[in-house]
Amino acid sequence: MVALVACRSDEPLEQLDRPNEPIPNLAWPQPAHPLPPPPPPQPGPVDPPVEIATFLADAAHTTAPWRVTIHELADRQSGRRFLGYRDQGVRVLTQSLTDELAARLALATSYTDGDVGCVGDPVGIGVARGSLTLDFVEDCSHVYLTEQGHAGRWALFSSEMAVFIRGLRKR
Repeated sequence: MVALVACRSDEPLEQLDRPNEPIPNLAWPQPAHPLPPPPPPQPGPVDPPVEIATFLADAAHTTAPWRVTIHELADRQSGRRFLGYRDQGVRVLTQSLTDELAARLALATSYTDGDVGCVGDPVGIGVARGSLTLDFVEDCSHVYLTEQGHAGRWALFSSEMAVFIRGLRKR
């Protein structure tokens, strides 16, 4: 234990003798239950996947309008196919929604790190500009870029982007 005393006089203070008894170690009581681990870090924005960034960079060099098709997908049985899923129907988006989707795909705020677990309802999205095309499947915020699904290359949409994609299905 250390004690400091301040005074305004020039006279030295008297020095106290140190006690002969040893100072006991202070021990903190252990909690009855171990403390929970700290929460994991919050997910943050990440750059678009290489496949999407490359497609968008190449598509920037053409003046053709964007085209987006929405594919209603089912299980992975036989039939017309879209990235390994059975394609049940195709719908073309309006030009304003198409332009908005293309702009959002380029933003880091549209993607996040980490992972989520849920049971989703997959939707196929085909984006084209001129002769360039990009196909991906969105399922429960996951963006699958190959037929292998989660076993292949994938990214994770931010919650705002996932809500936007869900809205595309209804328009």
